[in-house]
Amino acid sequence: MENLFGDDRDKVLARHIVLSKIKPLDCGGIWCTDNKYVRAIIIGSDSLSLNIARQMALVCHYPNFDDKGYHRTVITIVMPGASGRDDVEALRKRFEGITGNLLPECLWGCRCCGADTAEWNSPKTESFIDLEFEFVGLDTACVDAFITDKLDIDVNAVVSVIDNSNMLSQETVSWIQSHCHQYYHIDSNVLSDEVKCNTIDVGRAQVVNMLYEASGHLEDVYVSDLYKVAAYKTALESFCLHTSAGKRQSSWNNIKDVSLKISSLCCADFIDTKIRCAKAGGCDMKNLNGMELERFARSEHTRWNVEKLISGFRPYTPQERYDDERLFADPIALKQERKRMKTELHAHIDICSCNELMRVDFESYKYDCFLTLAADDIIRICSNIII
Repeated sequence: MENLFGDDRDKVLARHIVLSKIKPLDCGGIWCTDNKYVRAIIIGSDSLSLNIARQMALVCHYPNFDDKGYHRTVITIVMPGASGRDDVEALRKRFEGITGNLLPECLWGCRCCGADTAEWNSPKTESFIDLEFEFVGLDTACVDAFITDKLDIDVNAVVSVIDNSNMLSQETVSWIQSHCHQYYHIDSNVLSDEVKCNTIDVGRAQVVNMLYEASGHLEDVYVSDLYKVAAYKTALESFCLHTSAGKRQSSWNNIKDVSLKISSLCCADFIDTKIRCAKAGGCDMKNLNGMELERFARSEHTRWNVEKLISGFRPYTPQERYDDERLFADPIALKQERKRMKTELHAHIDICSCNELMRVDFESYKYDCFLTLAADDIIRICSNIII
């Protein structure tokens, strides 16, 4: 057990709610060819509500999304009692304040209803991020009508309503329970009893961290073998053989930068989503065919994109990408410049679409495939961990 979030209680509580309290938002997983998508509506605008949306953004990534933008997860944050546009814009900015550079790279929309009715949207018309956000301000009297109207529109949406307010009538709650995947009302007293401190189980994160130890075996995976499960056999065997409890703890203790531990935690938190999605297609990870492995690797990369954006990194600008390409013929200079961009400008060349990643950093994309194929092994190793 370890505290990775300091005094940020709402991050800890939001993670507990999304990973442990509510039912999985994807309702048993979403397969590569499914038309389903997740729609989550959070009623409430306090810090906990915003952190719940943030935590959803870290884990709601699915293998049916592609770079054309189909099947995005839609997260709606409803602010009851908003008096107008200024309140909704303030809500959006507060969310941007806890999600780093995520929102500027996403599609989003704002809307206020009541005496001051208005709509405005992100300047972006397309995005390689598989999330879309809505910020809605409502007169208190309009909340029930908005919820029932909003949810009665799309048969492909897997809808969850997370209620951090006391605004909904019992009639509306009953309607949600009969029409949607789930309704969950947050009881702060129960939550405080369940989560008494900010320490969390880091066992899976420690195992994920050990994947880096085996990544050297990926050097022999070539472009033609990228989506062949057999090409990763040596790396997977090395990972399983050398991930002893002592090595896990030693490697973890040697990490001085807490952000690196949080990165392993975010990756670990996503494993259950991947396994559910594979089971939805009747597979385990090591039985995926080439197309399926590609889809799951893409979902892992989109998850990583979101994690890095939230942590404060940004993608390269078009001019920076052009300058990067001019160094392709000089690998040493290219590596040095990319390191400088990360450390000095917090710009990461890999924050991009999967198609672009294949072009600029094929070696990193192999790791997305490796992480996908290791999911079942990580669960198996963790089942023997005693916390």
